[in-house]
Order: sequence, then C-alpha cells, then structure tokens
Amino acid sequence: MEGTHELKLIVSLASTAYPKLTVNFDLVIKPATCDCKLLDWIYPTAQTLVTTVLKEVPDTITINHAKVDPASKTTSPAIRACYRTTVPVGPGCDETTAITDVIEDGATLPTFMTRTGDVLTVSATSNTQVKIYTMKVTHSTKFELLPIVFNTVKIDLRVCVITNLDKPTAPTATEQKIFALTPLDINLSSPGFVQRPACGYALTQTFTWEIPAGAPITKTGDYVIRV
Repeated sequence: MEGTHELKLIVSLASTAYPKLTVNFDLVIKPATCDCKLLDWIYPTAQTLVTTVLKEVPDTITINHAKVDPASKTTSPAIRACYRTTVPVGPGCDETTAITDVIEDGATLPTFMTRTGDVLTVSATSNTQVKIYTMKVTHSTKFELLPIVFNTVKIDLRVCVITNLDKPTAPTATEQKIFALTPLDINLSSPGFVQRPACGYALTQTFTWEIPAGAPITKTGDYVIRV
C-alpha cells in the first residue's frame, strides 16, 4: 500500500547471552513514475520491391514502421505505471512513429528515387542503375532520445523490359490504275516498331509479308511494297 509505514528491525544472535538489537525505521512506498523510454521496439519484417528500369508507371513501396514490443510493457514498475489500469490510471505512451529519412545504406538517396511520407517511388532511367539497393530507414518516436534506424528495405532494380512495340502507321487510302506508268510504292516505315518503354536495345527483326498469290505486288524493302 502506498504511504509511510513504521517498521521495526530486530536482530538477535543464536546465543541468548547477547541482547537483541532493535532498529526502528519508516518505509515510504510511492507510486512508480511512468517512463516510456523503457519500451523496446521490434523492427519491421524485411520488405523487397522488385522493379525494372523505365517502368511506364513507376513502382512504389510503402515502408513499414517499427512497433513496440508488447512484452516490454511489463518488465519494470516504471513502465507498468504507464499502462496501469487501476487508480491512479497510467498515462500510457504515445507509440506513434514517423519516417524522417530514407537513403541508400552507406550513401544517399539515389536521384531516381523519391519519398513522400512512407511511400518510396522508383523511377530508374538507365540500365547502369541496375543493382539491389539496401535502404537505411530512420524514424522518430514521441519519447525516444535517439531515432530508430533499420535497413530491412531492399530495392531489387532490374534491366529495362520492352512491354510493347508501336506498329507502323497504316497508309492513307490510295489507288493504282491498271497500266500506270509509275508503280505505286507503299512505305510503312513510320514509326518503325518503336520500343515501349524506350529501352534503347538494338533489335534483331525479321520481316515477312503475306502477299496473295498472283497479286501484282512485290516487296522492295523491309517496310515497302510496290504495286
């Protein structure tokens, strides 16, 4: 019970030839003072974002926060005082955290990455940037003197992947008269199978035209037929 209690300490020896020693003293019991800094934190589980260079819609990853270890709420009188449910009720601890910084571990934040709050966006533009990035995440708490730092987030950046090729533009309506002096050439070279995204790869292409048998049409180039 809280308050001041008068106690008496009596010391006696095994031999009754010696007198007993009596010491009076006061025992003061005070409620423990809440100390939220005694809480322990559990780092978030590992997260990995797999993405590629020149993604049409850049990929994002939402970074998880560290959380309070529930077991640490009962390890000492001072921390139990924070969560006491009997009178006087404990004030509790504000377990809110906020991410304050994200960089590549041992370096800075790559220029093709941007962070808004907990969300990291990856907009890589060159295959020279390809590698696995280990990120150093820093976030603050309401009561810790030092920030919490962990490196459980990885960005697995891979080479550019072509997802589509632009088809040549269809020719405008044309006609060719019989016995015309000048042959009609139809050119389909534009846009010439543009890569989407623009990975810049040198493509090996094989062109095949399906021309009906007996038709007065011949192929004169990869993109050109003559009527």
